[in-house]
Amino acid sequence: MAPDKHHSQTKSRCGGTVATEPRILFEADGVDPQTSFALTEPYARSGRVVVAISSDTIGMLTEESGVPGAEHGAELLRIFLETLCERSNLPDEVLLYGRGVFLAADGHPALPSIRLLCHREVLIKACSESLHFYEKKPAEPNVQPVPMSEITRIMMRADRVIRP
Repeated sequence: MAPDKHHSQTKSRCGGTVATEPRILFEADGVDPQTSFALTEPYARSGRVVVAISSDTIGMLTEESGVPGAEHGAELLRIFLETLCERSNLPDEVLLYGRGVFLAADGHPALPSIRLLCHREVLIKACSESLHFYEKKPAEPNVQPVPMSEITRIMMRADRVIRP
């Protein structure tokens, strides 16, 4: 295969050709033929990002070195939410289902983070079936109870789902 005007090419070990050096992509009168690249934010994201939380802890509930796993997992989840609140690029939605609905209940240590996310215009939705099962009610009025079918729909339409 002959090289084109865009790249120098060499044969690869697999038998195909590989571009080795970029060349001028286009050249127009009065335009500097040097390629320039726009720098982007290294952690920039595109599309809808959803955080899905199905428990009131992170990790396995085991005991190591005298620290109960549930307590450690609850602390990790609280730190995750606090750190999430500090980010400049917030998720579009946070979904709470299963024991995750406890995070929005009155008195939970993660409730201040849930409130802050609501006030920063992140949609927080809690599974109505889970709220009913655990007999919980969101302490933050902006947390929207929705059926599990709605949570499923949101996750299926998301570009990225983050599960701590």
